[in-house]
Amino acid sequence: MVRRRRPAQWSLPYLLLLAGGPFVVRVFCFCPQSSSPTTQRPTALASHLKLDMSSTADDQTERASANKATTTSRRKKPKQLPPKQRECACSVCGASFASRNALFQHLKTTESCGFDVVKGQQLQTYRVALLASYDSSNATVTAEEFGSYIRDAFDYGLAAKYSDISAASLSTTTSLSQTTVTKLRHVSLGQEAGCSAIGDVLILGYTAPTLEPSLSVQNKESLRRQHIEEVLEVANAQLGKMRPEYAIDICSFSLLENDGLNAERGCTQRVYHYLLPLKWLPGGDAVSKWWLDQHEKQDSQQQAREKGKRGRKTFGGVGTGEFRAKEPPPEPTLRLLKDRLRCAESREVSDGDGGINNKRVASGRFGTLGFRERRCWHNFAAPTLQGLASPSNEPVWKCLEKARIVEFFSHGEDQDVILVVEFRGEDFVEQSVRRIMGTAIAMTHGWLPGNFFELATQPDFLVETPSAPGGRLCFAGARFHFDELSRGACMFDGYEEVLSTKARNIRQRMLNRLQLELGSNEVGWLEELQNDICPRIMAAIDDSESLHELESTPIRDSPAPPEYEQTLELLRDIISSGTWPETSVSRSKVIRQDTEEYHNSTGMSGGSFTVVNPAFQDGILFDDSNSFAPPLANRLFPDLAMAVFALESKLAPDRPASSHCAVNCRAQFLPHVDSGRGAGQSTSLIAGLGDYNGGETVVESTSHDIRYKPLSFDGWQERHWTSAYAGERFSLVWFTPEMDILA
Repeated sequence: MVRRRRPAQWSLPYLLLLAGGPFVVRVFCFCPQSSSPTTQRPTALASHLKLDMSSTADDQTERASANKATTTSRRKKPKQLPPKQRECACSVCGASFASRNALFQHLKTTESCGFDVVKGQQLQTYRVALLASYDSSNATVTAEEFGSYIRDAFDYGLAAKYSDISAASLSTTTSLSQTTVTKLRHVSLGQEAGCSAIGDVLILGYTAPTLEPSLSVQNKESLRRQHIEEVLEVANAQLGKMRPEYAIDICSFSLLENDGLNAERGCTQRVYHYLLPLKWLPGGDAVSKWWLDQHEKQDSQQQAREKGKRGRKTFGGVGTGEFRAKEPPPEPTLRLLKDRLRCAESREVSDGDGGINNKRVASGRFGTLGFRERRCWHNFAAPTLQGLASPSNEPVWKCLEKARIVEFFSHGEDQDVILVVEFRGEDFVEQSVRRIMGTAIAMTHGWLPGNFFELATQPDFLVETPSAPGGRLCFAGARFHFDELSRGACMFDGYEEVLSTKARNIRQRMLNRLQLELGSNEVGWLEELQNDICPRIMAAIDDSESLHELESTPIRDSPAPPEYEQTLELLRDIISSGTWPETSVSRSKVIRQDTEEYHNSTGMSGGSFTVVNPAFQDGILFDDSNSFAPPLANRLFPDLAMAVFALESKLAPDRPASSHCAVNCRAQFLPHVDSGRGAGQSTSLIAGLGDYNGGETVVESTSHDIRYKPLSFDGWQERHWTSAYAGERFSLVWFTPEMDILA
């Protein structure tokens, strides 16, 4: 076999060097990622070569040096420079070091950065999820306080487990999240104080000695599990000593990787249970007797068999022990309650009903949950939230997937039959579960109309809702759908029996406490619901006048007071000339849609725009030195801008001059709060002008006639909206928003 000699490959620069002549080859690499050229091998980057040819004597010398360097390179391979030393930094404190040895010495001598000073053990951060239960015997104790008790007990267990390590090295405070605490969510979604829990989830980060690297993954997990079991044994004992009245217990745990899962933000479903006495419902006594009779007919073995065959789990993992009767109940009470609860559930929206484009769909949720309609629960929020639960705030729009009865059980010597009503949803506004329950009870009795849930979840309607008594609500569990998908199982899979036992214990404690504290006082709530609360709600519904009724009433056309005349004349001139500006997109969201449809159908102008005060703080808003641009309305209607702020000084001479004024015509506003905060003003000022009926401004359910009657209110904190009206209605709202220029 004849071996063929490989032909020589000559690079372009090398050929030029051999050819001789007054040429000097300068090789540059022009990389797209960098603007500065870097010297590279010429053969590898021929397309990026730049040849600089000159005819000087110095070039001959440079060429000779290049030839000599080339010859030398053939004889002896140059010694390569060592690679650039990688920067070493401590991941805990962020300090940089010149070498790994220096970094290692830092870790060895610094307790907070990974090594224990006393024993020299290397520490590592771990994460664990805890499933906890507690009984809130105090109506003022919050979920965050229970979380702090559990964290302190866990720290105590860590210190006992790793007693040979200094306590300063062990800490959970750097990583603590809790499903029932609002630190990353809107404050309106907070769990009300005094709520017990069967399955609250906490995710803790803690430091512990690093496991032996030679161990397999299975052995490491087994060892970690053994360590946590020992820690929780001590922690639960400590909880029993610290707060025995709350019956706090860490039921189970789940080992987590450092994947950033947060117990609050990662939760995709929350569930609450309300313990409803069957006697609160119409015909409840007869149905209770029926259930007890049916229950006694089954012996323990048959009951266990039926439970195992037909019993199901709530989504929190608590076994319901669902009872299946062989005879129907004597009253339709249970069927009525189920129907009323179903009315509160969010409907599934599809393209077929044309709803996806017209309704708020829970996009981004797991699987088919993303096709549920989000409903506005502002009327079911705690009254103390006020503007925080405004319909214009996105957090009050949530999905309620299920509202259903999941279990029956009897309690006490009188054998009161209790229904466990489950509410499973995306999230819940504070007090919304108890108010949904109270509304369903009233609807079952017929004290509220069957469409009340549909009416009360409309963003343009604000009404009182009845609240079921407290002390009967508990948090039953949480789901983490995306985490479950990645791990292939529930976070606390296999602990159903433990949770069922905890659920029974917590429920018995709750009911025993209520019986001691309230006795028969809860019966008085039903009487108040029937005689006071529901009649008041029905009266408010009936008092909401329709536009047809207002139009049939003679329009109030009394002359405007002298101080209003100039402003009213300018407003009417703008309408008659057809130059009223279009409403901004953001403000259109808080104006009834049918108002704008009315403008389009009748050809009548209307809407809302804003003018700024030319004289505010000596004209600071019109100073050329700042970047603030006055709105278009100031250039279009300079006389109106001067008139409206002059009117403010006449109506409220003691009020500081406002920087802005919203000018409205035929605009019926939905319940909302104003964005931003007042700068130098704690209240807004509103006044109505024109000839119209109705059109009262409602502030937190209190109606105010503002026609030529100025009203001050806190527009940033209090919900306010416009009642139905007929006729020509103008309104002016003076306010001062927070602006950087005023800071």
